[in-house]
Amino acid sequence: MIFFDYVFYRVYLQYLKKNDPAKFASTLYISVIYIFLLSPLLEIIAEIFRKKNGKIPIVLFVMYIIFILLFNFIRYFKNDKIEKMKMIFKSNKYNKQIPGWIFFFILPFFMIIGIMLVVLISKYIIEPYRLSGCF
Repeated sequence: MIFFDYVFYRVYLQYLKKNDPAKFASTLYISVIYIFLLSPLLEIIAEIFRKKNGKIPIVLFVMYIIFILLFNFIRYFKNDKIEKMKMIFKSNKYNKQIPGWIFFFILPFFMIIGIMLVVLISKYIIEPYRLSGCF
């Protein structure tokens, strides 16, 4: 979690420099990272609950996204959370070594990793073991 807290902190600082709603935008940014990072888990659950007609219940996707958004908004919207992160990361050695714009490449990286893992899980776990539509 410290990695994601640091990413949030650095993205938050970048949004502050642009006079954007930093807390909201940074929380959404981290949420989208989690959505893609945990998408292999969603793939497994969705395939297990696939209906006989081949459709996946949309409720699973809605619950998945709402859970991640709630988790991150509760985690990062606490009034003292950002102040605590400022105290922790203010003197971090990477603040000067890594430019802030680099942190905006983390999302595309996790998008690629998440999609690759979904494809691999589908091809090598779900299809061979016929997990689709178990329930």
